[in-house]
Amino acid sequence: MKREEKSENSKERIIKAALEEFGQNGYVAASTNNMCKNHDISKGLLFHHYKNKDELFLVCVSKCFEALAQYLKENLPENVEDAKEGLNKYFEARFEFFKANPFYEQIFYTAVINTPSHLKDAVAERREAMNAFNRHYLTKLLDYVVLKEDYEKSSIIELLSDMSHYIHMKYKGSCLENQEEKHQIVMQHSKDIKDMILILFYGIVK
Repeated sequence: MKREEKSENSKERIIKAALEEFGQNGYVAASTNNMCKNHDISKGLLFHHYKNKDELFLVCVSKCFEALAQYLKENLPENVEDAKEGLNKYFEARFEFFKANPFYEQIFYTAVINTPSHLKDAVAERREAMNAFNRHYLTKLLDYVVLKEDYEKSSIIELLSDMSHYIHMKYKGSCLENQEEKHQIVMQHSKDIKDMILILFYGIVK
């Protein structure tokens, strides 16, 4: 086996271990010791490729959002009946993605809701591709509603982003005991985001 191929295989083993560790324990409770112990990886090998826990976490965050964005691109329909259906399809697809990739759900929870404060900017940078996809998809959904003359799509998308931030803050600091509780938080968080978008699109009047 060539040195480059061996190096790539080692990095894949380490990332697989990191995804499992962060996917089960979140950022705070995760440890490189567990990664090494549970996957028969030497500390020397791990730290040869990755300098610390933070770097491993950021690689996992990148993988999570890249995989989620790609899944949504491949599984969302090109055309829907209206914005509400399009929004439902989006969150249904996201639910199916996390169901198939439970470790990513925990990493998503940590990156979006309980971002480590010292990694805030680095996580935001790695979420940008996902955020760009969301902006593009929401812009498409706005084609299904009639906007008032003094509103532009770009300003509405910016407002949605600001309001989403407040919803993220609502759940920040949640100290949850197990995976099921974290799953429920992600589901409720998704519902709040969807309801917020629908209210902005359609209002609250029957």
